[in-house]
Amino acid sequence: MNRRSFVKLSSLLLADLAIGGPLSCTTVEPLPRPLSNVSKGKVVVALSPLRSTGSVLRILDWDTRRFEDVELPIGIAHALMQDPHHPSSLFAFELFGDVIRFDLESKKVVRMSASEKSIQSNGHGASSRSGELFACTQLEKGKGSHVAVRRTRDLSTVARLPKECDGAHQVVALPGSGMMAVGNLQSLDRKLAGAITFFEEETWKIVNRVEFDFPVLHVLALSPTEVVGVTMPDPPKKVSMERFMSEDEEAHRTARTLHGSKEGGPLYRASVDGTKKIFMGDTDKANFVGSFGLAGVSKGRFLSGHAGSGRVVLWKEFEIEHVFEIRRPRGMIASPDGREFMVVSGNELQIHSLETRELVHRFASWPPVAAMSGYQA
Repeated sequence: MNRRSFVKLSSLLLADLAIGGPLSCTTVEPLPRPLSNVSKGKVVVALSPLRSTGSVLRILDWDTRRFEDVELPIGIAHALMQDPHHPSSLFAFELFGDVIRFDLESKKVVRMSASEKSIQSNGHGASSRSGELFACTQLEKGKGSHVAVRRTRDLSTVARLPKECDGAHQVVALPGSGMMAVGNLQSLDRKLAGAITFFEEETWKIVNRVEFDFPVLHVLALSPTEVVGVTMPDPPKKVSMERFMSEDEEAHRTARTLHGSKEGGPLYRASVDGTKKIFMGDTDKANFVGSFGLAGVSKGRFLSGHAGSGRVVLWKEFEIEHVFEIRRPRGMIASPDGREFMVVSGNELQIHSLETRELVHRFASWPPVAAMSGYQA
């Protein structure tokens, strides 16, 4: 990473730290099963870069809280994804930058082709069941956000998905179905609205697009046929979504403005067959300001994070089970046994109990956390 790129990334990072802006994400795989008397496994945590050589990838043992560090040769990591067929390999999606495949053992790095200079990573990816391909969101200069399909082996582009997937930030795979879904931050005519779009991973054809009033930022797969999404209400009228999806500094500023809304945004539930439901009672709106993250806990249970209101909501069958008060919650991930969850509070990683509802541990001495993901060694 050259000095100009590092200065740019560092400036963005410092601006993010100053306001605790919700710019980092957590990659959440299909819902974990609650298990008893098992290890909580490992988590890979990307720390924000504090030097020009790149980031640090911290491999954390959830049970012992011991960790080992590996150099990650990119700037700010927005999301991480493990290769399901090659556990030592991770995909790192740089914030408005590169996509790399990184092998933890050999330290080998595969990057996007140099011919794709106009392309930037724009969020998250999801692997196909075969592991040969993955879909990811990206920005193309002057053309906004779209979803691309790339080969796992060399990151070469295979396809660009239809316009129904444009304006997307996160791709998720629906477990056991061969289906994927994205949340859309715009209508088909590029106006500020939202949708959840479903498509097949083998043919990459659109199956259904479920329209909503508000932009859908992050989505979580609940079952082979259903997802839930968090929304960004009351977006600024003077900022076009096209500009939001195509300029990095502008996107940062707009994202902060969008999440600065004082109104609580609804959660959307959508199915492959087009069934949809909006849930969030009027009396609960104060809990849902600055909606950002989602994490699966177990069947019928999941977490939603709301940075503006300082709340993490635990849901059970779409009813509120508990509300945690956590300062500026961003990315989250639940342990495989369903007993704890990790959350980035501001820029600090914390562990909370889903049983006692108490704060279990703070990683207070760590550098700021940019992204994290579950890791199966």
